[in-house]
Amino acid sequence: MTDVTTLKPIDRLDHKNQRYSLCRDSLLQEYREMAAQLEAVKALFLPALKALAAKAGEARAELEKEIAAHPELFVKPRTMQLHGIKFGYQAVAETVAPGPNTIALIEKHLPEEQVELMIEVKKSVVKSTLKDLSPGDRQRLGCVLTPRTDRILIKPTGDALEAVIDKILDEAASDEGQH
Repeated sequence: MTDVTTLKPIDRLDHKNQRYSLCRDSLLQEYREMAAQLEAVKALFLPALKALAAKAGEARAELEKEIAAHPELFVKPRTMQLHGIKFGYQAVAETVAPGPNTIALIEKHLPEEQVELMIEVKKSVVKSTLKDLSPGDRQRLGCVLTPRTDRILIKPTGDALEAVIDKILDEAASDEGQH
């Protein structure tokens, strides 16, 4: 085995990068195996789950129809609870949905003080314009310019599963940080 400490810096980087790449490849292979097995299990259970969901939907529709046919049973109390299911009537708060021209119509037909209460105006700074200001203007306005810097980049060049692998690695790192 090569003593990494005696290698040139570029060779040490190559060695550590190769090790990292091999570890990621092993992780990706294990993930693909797990995903394949999960898909097989899903395929095994999915037809039964779909059939049961369809039956549950039919049973719910029948229950709704029966509740609607007998509102007198739900005057007081307005709900019942049987077999782990709560059913009956529930008050729904009234809502008003504005139309596509409501803002313009409010501004046209209502007094100014009412318009101010009914229309919310949000202000925000256009951040891209701040960099064009002089340093003195930015300071006067309370802005802080963070200069461009370099950061370490470690990004595999690969397929779409890379994001999943990165997520697994991030979760593992955060789990280690919590212990």
